[in-house]
Amino acid sequence: MQNIFGMNVKIFYELRVSDGEFLRKEAAMNYWMCDECNYVFEAETPPDTCPGCHAKCTFMNVSCYIPDCGGPGHYDPKLVAQHARESKT
Repeated sequence: MQNIFGMNVKIFYELRVSDGEFLRKEAAMNYWMCDECNYVFEAETPPDTCPGCHAKCTFMNVSCYIPDCGGPGHYDPKLVAQHARESKT
């Protein structure tokens, strides 16, 4: 099984409680946040330039990997808020 906390997770496993059978599910692409303008977008890997500010930036993976924020296919609002606060200082 792939590490679900990795940067480029494409597959996750869900335990079906009724019969204990593992199902393979395709997860959505990752969510990335620009370090410069805090723009959040969905892509498999981060681009060379930000689609928001069009600058060459670094990106933080803000994808959700836990049920609290909706699981794979969603962004983690706590990571987004924390990163936005840190970028203001």
